[in-house]
Amino acid sequence: MSLSPAQLLAALHHLHRQPRDAADLTPEQTQNVDAKLANIIRKYGTRVSDEQRQHLRRILSYNERMLASVRAFSLQNGDAPASVLKVSFVARTLPPGTPHRPSTKEGNT
Repeated sequence: MSLSPAQLLAALHHLHRQPRDAADLTPEQTQNVDAKLANIIRKYGTRVSDEQRQHLRRILSYNERMLASVRAFSLQNGDAPASVLKVSFVARTLPPGTPHRPSTKEGNT
């Protein structure tokens, strides 16, 4: 099913009654939520109930608030990573008196 722009705008206007948890979003964040919700409605149309649409708006609003701190962090392509994985290949030592067993390789049993 497809929705006309008028139907989509009417659906968004109907859902635009923001719940309490979306009230603290910036206008840009609200636009992001509306765009993502409109895309979901475009894809799934009548298969999504009004209750599910309200739940989706709450989830999208929550995600936008969580992403705010990530988006605020300035990062350039040339920036070094905050931490680096360092792999160390140190031979394990066996306790005294333990017979040395060679590692088994494929084909050797």
